[in-house]
This record gives sequence, structure tokens and C-alpha cells, in this order.
Amino acid sequence: MKVPIELVSDAGARREGWAVLALPGCPCCTARVELQVSLARLLRAQRPEGVLVVVPDREHFPALARALRERPLADYVELMGTEPG
Repeated sequence: MKVPIELVSDAGARREGWAVLALPGCPCCTARVELQVSLARLLRAQRPEGVLVVVPDREHFPALARALRERPLADYVELMGTEPG
């Protein structure tokens, strides 16, 4: 079963049963490997119902969505959407 992922820009975003992963850098450049490692660790350690991925700049949403749809992450997660706007 794949874990649902939602992209948000609000660091205070919460959803019951879901984990929050805040990325410090650009998911298409400096944080891409960090995204893979951090997400894998979070999924193994917490086994959340889903994960809210916090990216401070909405301009990075398309790059992050692409990264989540590519292997190896696509084997474990399902991108549910991004916040509107």
C-alpha cells in the first residue's frame, strides 16, 4: 500500500494520523537526495497514514511533484494533490 502525500507551504499544517516533513531546500536541486532519505526514514519509523510535505516556496511544488512521481519514491508514495493557488 502506498502512503498518500500532500504538498503544503504552511509549516503549521497538521492532519490527524499524518506526519509532517519539512524540506529545508529546493527539492529539485539541493534537497532531492535529502527528500528521498528523509521520507524513507519517516515512513519506516512512524508508519503514518499520510505525509504532509512542507515546502516554504510554492514555486518548488512542480519539481517536488515530479520527484514524488519518479522511482524510487513512486513505489512507496502516492501524490494526492497540492494546496490550491
